[in-house]
Amino acid sequence: MRVEFTKSSKKDFSGLPVYIQNKFLESFVKLENNQPLDIKRMVGRGQQYRIRVGRYRVVLEKEKHRWLIHFFGTRGNVYLFF
Repeated sequence: MRVEFTKSSKKDFSGLPVYIQNKFLESFVKLENNQPLDIKRMVGRGQQYRIRVGRYRVVLEKEKHRWLIHFFGTRGNVYLFF
């Protein structure tokens, strides 16, 4: 499954520190290759999941043949928007 960004998530991603961006990119490669990863389904959110990297989170949605990234943010902010 491939990983794709929404327009707003690209903007969020570019605002993250570079070392966090690199860690997220490593996580996305693992996700595409079905390797073990700290990913959890969000309760009551359908097919939405979160990946944790330090104090940052990404919210993504599992679709038929892709993962769609919706939002990047800090731990407290991510859960307020979804």
